[in-house]
Amino acid sequence: MAGLIKPTTGEIVVFGKRVTGSDGTSAYMLQQDCLLEWRSVLDNELLVEYGLSDFTHLYPRQLSGGMRQRVALIRTLAAGPSVCLLDEPFSALDYTSRLSLQADVSAILRQAGITCVLVTHDIPEAIALCDRVVVLTNRPGKVKADLPIALTGAGHCPMSRRQAPEFREYFARIWGEMEQSVKAKFA
Repeated sequence: MAGLIKPTTGEIVVFGKRVTGSDGTSAYMLQQDCLLEWRSVLDNELLVEYGLSDFTHLYPRQLSGGMRQRVALIRTLAAGPSVCLLDEPFSALDYTSRLSLQADVSAILRQAGITCVLVTHDIPEAIALCDRVVVLTNRPGKVKADLPIALTGAGHCPMSRRQAPEFREYFARIWGEMEQSVKAKFA
């Protein structure tokens, strides 16, 4: 989707424009933070406005996993993309850091008005963070289900969204779609 790899078939269209290569409108944040260990947080393109001003002169080895991911996100957003691709950005974090960073990322992306595509295997994370969940089949990946997420009175805060009455229903539906794929894979 970021134009880094040419599709083997079909085409990628973002905001009505065919993606043929990296044109700077999309940013991609990998699962690993990939910070440059010899550069301070400030040198890793961090914007102070995101609440990390006390850490600008620290190096990646001096940061927690959550702080490293926050710096990686800010670096990703520094180029001003209109689309941000997040590849399991919370998977390496402990549960408390994961929930905290999910809230931060959600607020930052919504405030910046950036469209985000989140790749995750964590069903609650997908429901809590996304307006829409797309379940893919096993390889070759095809769309199995496309579910708009509408949670009553939850707003955009991931923790509030987890408390919405429909949360369990969405979980069961998504798990059911995934379970069918798993059974088909091993049948």
